[in-house]
Amino acid sequence: MSQPIGGLALGADGNFYGGTRWGGTGNDGFIFRISSDGVFTNLLSYDYRQFSHVLAGFVLGRDGDLYGTTSSGGKYDGGVLLRLETNGTFTILASFPLRTNCFSVARNKLVEGIDGDFYGTTEFGGEYDNRKVGNENVGNGTFFKVTTNGIVKTLASFNGWNGAHPIGALVQTRDGNFYGTTLHDMARVIVQPQFDMRPSIPDADYTHGTIFKATTNGNITKLYSFTQSTYEYAMTNGSGPCGLLCDSQGTFYGTTSLGGEKAHMAGPASGTVFMFHVEPELPARK
Repeated sequence: MSQPIGGLALGADGNFYGGTRWGGTGNDGFIFRISSDGVFTNLLSYDYRQFSHVLAGFVLGRDGDLYGTTSSGGKYDGGVLLRLETNGTFTILASFPLRTNCFSVARNKLVEGIDGDFYGTTEFGGEYDNRKVGNENVGNGTFFKVTTNGIVKTLASFNGWNGAHPIGALVQTRDGNFYGTTLHDMARVIVQPQFDMRPSIPDADYTHGTIFKATTNGNITKLYSFTQSTYEYAMTNGSGPCGLLCDSQGTFYGTTSLGGEKAHMAGPASGTVFMFHVEPELPARK
């Protein structure tokens, strides 16, 4: 077993399921099951001819099966949507395009929507390639839908102003909208080997992540920016959000990996726990 990533999913049988980056028969990773009392089972080794490497994490579908994604393999070698039964039987439901939306890079965990389709984000790729690592255009990321009958559709691309490089699973609320977080937005650029700490656009807000809303008709709206109050890493309201949870009242909770009230004293790597509430939309006047 080597580098389990993406977290665990609780199966309908009461066991936990996850995947590794490496290990298994061909060292391309494998899927495992572990019981609550610690009994470990290697269910399935990745086969690079079908799928391999990073599994973003399983999600339990309403049908009792588990669904997840890999970073490579499939028809286009851009990864696959995988359905796993608790007995280890798997089915490849869809293959992701490799370059069209850069699906092969750092995909986040899926969420099953109210309509029964699965929704997710890619950290890179998409229509807007205004973030660069070295000389490679990597894009700001995408919001996509994939159906269990194999149809993959990009619903929207992050353009920087509404956020860049989404991270963490989406959360769908009762109004049908999705909410999530991004690591950056338009005022930040990527260079190797580290982030450039200067604003990329004069007089632009210097921000360190966003909370956004995405709709199934392809609109992404930035709801909140995590801002840095001074250039010297103050970041009093946090920096680098890591995803959201939502309670029954519609209030969101999350953490940031950097920042906080004492960040100017403790350095950048402090972090915060935050609460965020979305005001309900008022009906249009007739």
